[in-house]
Amino acid sequence: MRRYNHYLSWEALRVRKYFIGLDLGQAQDYTALCVVERKNLLYSSPPRVRYYVRHLQRFKLGTAYPDIVQAVKRMYDRPPHYADNRR
Repeated sequence: MRRYNHYLSWEALRVRKYFIGLDLGQAQDYTALCVVERKNLLYSSPPRVRYYVRHLQRFKLGTAYPDIVQAVKRMYDRPPHYADNRR
């Protein structure tokens, strides 16, 4: 059996992280909003990381930037509550 030395503590490996990505479109391009969850798989050897897309949204053409900012703020303020939160 291989032995792996990791620079991250076990506590750090348990932390879930969420990332919000935003691609602002011009007048003729769509704006896209994406929320990705990073999960650390502690029981694999070596521990691995998986990414899950939790939200993906395309705004209508011509959506005003202040409306997009409000949507991003609502997404940021909302706690994660996904069905597979047990993993």
